[in-house]
Amino acid sequence: MDAFLEQAIAYDQMSSDELGELLKQAQTAQLTHPLPVLRAREIYRWASSPDYNFLLQSRKIVYNDKVTNSGGWRNW
Repeated sequence: MDAFLEQAIAYDQMSSDELGELLKQAQTAQLTHPLPVLRAREIYRWASSPDYNFLLQSRKIVYNDKVTNSGGWRNW
C-alpha cells in the first residue's frame, strides 16, 4: 500500500512542469480507466475521509420505509 501511495505522489509531482504534464497526458490518453496507483490513492483518500467514517458509524439502513439497525452490506 505504501509503495502505491508513493508512486501516486511521484505521479502527481510529475505534472509540476509542462513537460511532465505532457508526458502524463501521453501515458494516459488511450486508457479507459485511471492507473492502478491513482485508483489506490483515491480509495485511500476516501477510506481516510470523515464522510466514510461517518457512514461506517451510521448503522441505520432505510429501505421501503423500514429501518433496520443491522448495518453491513445489502444484497440487492
